Amino acid sequence: GAEVTPRASADEALSALDDAPYHILLSDIEMPGADGYRLAEQALSVAARRGERLVAIAITAYSRPEDEARSFDAGFQRHLCKPIDPQRLVAAIRSVSADAGPAGG
Repeated sequence: GAEVTPRASADEALSALDDAPYHILLSDIEMPGADGYRLAEQALSVAARRGERLVAIAITAYSRPEDEARSFDAGFQRHLCKPIDPQRLVAAIRSVSADAGPAGG
């Protein structure tokens, strides 16, 4: 029942936040231009200013403990290492979905 809105860059993803509220952000860390850390920080800030709850999941090849810590510092609630098992991704989305959506509801 999820709607997925793919974007090619962090800037495109941030622009999409102007069009509609989103509940879950799935982002790679390594991207051209701005990285996923910056995207998460900015997207979560935009959502908070608008009174919305957005949760973020990092998808990355960076698997060291310090990489995971950096993801959490940027605001990601989950840090999934590639290659991603589809069932593991669905489980992660379900685990954060209770925290996603309109604030207060």
